Amino acid sequence: MKKYFYEYILKAGALIGAFMVFVTFIINLTSGVSAFSYWQGLPFFVVLMFLVSYFTRKLINSTKANLIQKESFILLFGLIASSTLIYSCYKILLFSFNPDFAQEYIDLLILSMNELQQLGIPEEKLDQLSLNIEDSVLASSLIKTYFNNLLFYVFLCFILSFLSFFRRSNKTSRNIMVNEVELKEKNDKN
Repeated sequence: MKKYFYEYILKAGALIGAFMVFVTFIINLTSGVSAFSYWQGLPFFVVLMFLVSYFTRKLINSTKANLIQKESFILLFGLIASSTLIYSCYKILLFSFNPDFAQEYIDLLILSMNELQQLGIPEEKLDQLSLNIEDSVLASSLIKTYFNNLLFYVFLCFILSFLSFFRRSNKTSRNIMVNEVELKEKNDKN
């Protein structure tokens, strides 16, 4: 079971990562930088969580196993970490080998930052933000972002595994209570 479990995590994580790369590649070809910057936010996270929950349910339904909280955490975190690693590598390659796209992305972010300038943000902060934006497409910044996101994913997966374990244990305890009541009723009839 353990070997199958870890192989499943790697294969499903690779499939999720490949799907996310494919979607991003199609978005880049059809819509360009503005759609790419929009896709990097909430839609990316929603699709990632949907795919992770799909593959988690698929494993649980195919093995008919009750995972303990530790295994649930490993499954969730493994799927997210492996898929986002593949996606981060794609982003590094995209920005490294397509400097025109990287420059368009930087220009779009700076343009949106200039809208903030109208809100009265100090000039020093805007200069620092523009430097951070230009550094955000560097490979070192993308790697740093990946590891920073892993900390968030550890926390998220811990909460999700705890909630799924808590829900499953409540369902199991309710089933045990129902079975005890049914057994007691049968004994009372006899």
